[in-house]
Amino acid sequence: MKGIPTGPAFLSLHFMNDPTTEAVTNTARLAHLDGLRGLAAFFVAFAHFFCLLDYGFYNGLSKDSLIGIEPWFARSPLNIPFQGNIMVQIFFVLSGYVLIKAFMENSSFLGAFSRRYFRLAIPIFVACLAAWLLNILGLNFAQQMLAFRNSPWLGSHCTPNRPDIGEVLSQAFYRVLFTQPGAWVFDGPLWTMSIDFSSSIMLIFFLFFKNKK
Repeated sequence: MKGIPTGPAFLSLHFMNDPTTEAVTNTARLAHLDGLRGLAAFFVAFAHFFCLLDYGFYNGLSKDSLIGIEPWFARSPLNIPFQGNIMVQIFFVLSGYVLIKAFMENSSFLGAFSRRYFRLAIPIFVACLAAWLLNILGLNFAQQMLAFRNSPWLGSHCTPNRPDIGEVLSQAFYRVLFTQPGAWVFDGPLWTMSIDFSSSIMLIFFLFFKNKK
């Protein structure tokens, strides 16, 4: 619609304006969204498993294929479960929906900003701390798995260096959320967080000024 921002988070505005959602917006949790979130999480895990073992199912290139049918398979509708990026976009839309619902219940800009920051930063810290502990304890076997199966995806996530705890704190509370994906390499699967956070801030700005009119 003309004049309305677009993007994954802003797609959630449609659901908030849909009359069929009015009856459920006051519930603490929405079971159907939890189910959709769980299904998306399953397919993300499924896609990463095949990225590790047979990257050809993801990118459709013969050089990364094991059994030969991957290029055909990657161009067919059957490939959707192997495309984790599609499921990540579902997470973005759900994130925007929940953020809008929370903001409408408590339309404080600073409150919404701080809640969103800590809601993401604390799990990021736990993930970075766990990755750091695995590294310093010698329990990161990515290099051995890379030797077993030459996966381009796994190779991009290997972490040969062992950063100190200061780097863990820097990435958890600043770099992951406030820098572009690729500016940090300690815990690669967190690449979605900066996109989620920046989209959330834009959405909060939009809702804040919309309510001021």
